[in-house]
Amino acid sequence: MPIDGQITNKNCGTDFSSGIRRHVTKPKIYDEAMHIRLPAGTKARIEAVRGKLRQADFIRQALLDELDRLEKGRVDPIGKKGKNEA
Repeated sequence: MPIDGQITNKNCGTDFSSGIRRHVTKPKIYDEAMHIRLPAGTKARIEAVRGKLRQADFIRQALLDELDRLEKGRVDPIGKKGKNEA
């Protein structure tokens, strides 16, 4: 009897299972998980500006955009102008 999702064949009277599932799963794009605490009202602010994007997608994109900006040295994390900006 096949295990759920496996393909079985008969070969010379012996049953064997290929171990291959019938459906293909999507590879993980985002592997790292983080749990953060935010000040009260932050979720409402996000809801007000995120538009049709899912909340997680909006937060992920905002974080990655800010990391790119900081890595380019335009502004330091506390908001002072960097050496590349006048």
